[in-house]
Amino acid sequence: MSSPEYRYEDLPENFKIFARSNEAISHSSASAIEEYVTKERPVLEQYEDELKALSRQLAEKKRLLARKRQDLSACERIVQLSRSTSIINLPTEILQLIFLYSIPPSLSACFLHATDYNENAPFSLIHVCRKWRTIAFKTPSLWTSVSIRSFEGSPMTMGENLGMKNHIKNWYERAGPLPKSLDFYMEDQTAFDPMVMPGLADCAFFHGFEFTNLSLGSRDINSLLRTLNEEDPWPMWNSKILHRVESLVLYSELHPYTFDSEEPIEIFSEEDFKSLRRLSLRIGSSLIQGTLGVFDLPWKNLTHVAITSWMQDGDFTDLLTDLISLQQGIFYITYDEPWNSDNGAAVEEHPHLKDLTLIHHINTFSPVPFDRYFFPSLQYFRLGAYTNFFDDDMKTFDLRNIQATLINLTSLSLWHPSWEVSASHIVDILSVTPNLLFLTVGVSTNYDELFNALINNGIDGKESPVVVPLLEDLVIDYGPLVYKLMVRIPPVRPKHFQFSSGVFSEMVKVRWKGEVAGSIQTSQLKKASVFLSGLYESCLEGVQDSLEEEVKEGFELTLGFVDCVQTWEDPMDRKITHWHEGLVLPESSDCCGRCLMEKELEDLEIYE
Repeated sequence: MSSPEYRYEDLPENFKIFARSNEAISHSSASAIEEYVTKERPVLEQYEDELKALSRQLAEKKRLLARKRQDLSACERIVQLSRSTSIINLPTEILQLIFLYSIPPSLSACFLHATDYNENAPFSLIHVCRKWRTIAFKTPSLWTSVSIRSFEGSPMTMGENLGMKNHIKNWYERAGPLPKSLDFYMEDQTAFDPMVMPGLADCAFFHGFEFTNLSLGSRDINSLLRTLNEEDPWPMWNSKILHRVESLVLYSELHPYTFDSEEPIEIFSEEDFKSLRRLSLRIGSSLIQGTLGVFDLPWKNLTHVAITSWMQDGDFTDLLTDLISLQQGIFYITYDEPWNSDNGAAVEEHPHLKDLTLIHHINTFSPVPFDRYFFPSLQYFRLGAYTNFFDDDMKTFDLRNIQATLINLTSLSLWHPSWEVSASHIVDILSVTPNLLFLTVGVSTNYDELFNALINNGIDGKESPVVVPLLEDLVIDYGPLVYKLMVRIPPVRPKHFQFSSGVFSEMVKVRWKGEVAGSIQTSQLKKASVFLSGLYESCLEGVQDSLEEEVKEGFELTLGFVDCVQTWEDPMDRKITHWHEGLVLPESSDCCGRCLMEKELEDLEIYE
């Protein structure tokens, strides 16, 4: 039925009557209408074509409109950025500093992503914009270090190595004359395959550059070093790269049971390591006796040595004899049997040693003695112990043979939270350090008795001479004991830890005034820091309230609730790096390592 609203304005008048009614029409009228439709059909098609053309024009206008909006929006953004403090507008010098801080530590890359250079700085920086690319290429210090790490399934173990060799060559060329670093790490033992290892070694050691810092690591470093020494099908080691090496890192996860002390690592020699001064070494959790003998290194020239695997006390004694130029050292020493000191032996002097860390694993009730050493330049001494033994009368260390050194000592740290020790033994140690200015204590002990000794109140009611009369800075750093994966010596739960806010506050008040027992003059204690677990929150609040007046007078007081030790990052069972890079890499640096750790901890909980 026709719509009543439509008037058929364009139809001929005689056709309008037919269009507005439903009556039948004659054959002649129908023929006339058909003739009209045939005549007007091209007009309809013309209208349709014109409409399509207009639709195309409209779509094009819309497209141009959208493009124009995008162009103007980009222009407005550029203007806005030019007037803002965006990183784009930072001076070149500032951008260079930011770029330098974006470089990850050489060993910090997750082992599944270590060779993905495109995703990491500095290579990723050159793909941001032309300005960044120019700045990156004109910042030589961005290109001083290369990490070649190979793992099972890694691209580094496959394909043609010529492209990678040229890539590394171009990388180092951008560094110009700056000192260069190489980290070469082989995770999977299949990488030692004759079809793989020569190509990687060619990329790493035969591009014409000498290194200042060299790191060699593997799950089994003995196999790695001896494989590099092979010359079939062609030489894989270029000893010329060692001539300028000043810092060397040797790292392995596995125990060195395969080391043969009668066969030295032939790729090393004192003649090649003419410039070597700093060594960081970790080979498994413990060194078997004689392991260090396979490394033909210039021990007498080394100034900085960190060996973070446990070594026998006899090996340490022999090693220290060779380290005549040592300035700073970190050593982990196991002590099992009682030892009779030869008091008639000559005093061994190390005139250059300034900073020494000795951490002991003690498996005996007898005190650990020291050889007759004299370190006239020693300024900082960190003495620590992992021990599961405790007796009120037990002394952990016998320090008689190094008293001449301790008398001149100005900074001392007693550490590890699993070290259960009586306060009287700590007082014995402090009694031979009269010139001490800085003291850090992070052991499990009765701190109340220790604080009483610092103000000459004695221990157990017994009078004692004042200790550390020159002390200016005291730190109590006793964070909670947290089980760490791969730590071979689980710490015991502290049984003798005692810390009272009142006793600590009284000690501070007395030493702040510079008097002990009203007559004995001491130096003024200027600063104190206490780091404890959250269990001691109310205790530390009491300290803060009690020392409010002293703080107003200028006393520096720092209190904190912590979940780990604050004053030292223990390198035991940790991935290590060069001395100048901080020695210990952050535990959070290896994301796949964290996943593995979480899995092993879950297995451990199931086992327990």
